[in-house]
Amino acid sequence: MGSSITLSLSASEDAERRQLSTKLGSWPSAGTESSVKGWKKIFHANGDQKKAGVAILISDKIDFQIKDVKRDNEGHYIMIKGSIQEEDITIINIYAPNIGAPQYVRQTLTSMKEEINSNTIIVGDFNTPLTTMDR
Repeated sequence: MGSSITLSLSASEDAERRQLSTKLGSWPSAGTESSVKGWKKIFHANGDQKKAGVAILISDKIDFQIKDVKRDNEGHYIMIKGSIQEEDITIINIYAPNIGAPQYVRQTLTSMKEEINSNTIIVGDFNTPLTTMDR
């Protein structure tokens, strides 16, 4: 239901390991106060029908400077742009609908192609089986 990624920054000789977390599922509606211990920065997108929802949580231990947040109104994706130790980073979390998932993922990423570079992390639930056994 969620995933966690560890980001290694090589800005110095002693690369620091930082943890960023993504969560799939429903989240309180916009404007609702919500907190998770240890995670001060919480970015989320969710639809009004409680069907989709994505979130990106950033640990209190990371000095993440936010620059921009883009999300869709249906809660299928969120993109945050920011920096950690003066290194720009973009994180995209996608929750693809059950029907038409490959096309949705392709279309969403194509629409974001100007935002995607070598410092982009893309995570999520793509609702796409890798093999027929996974169906």
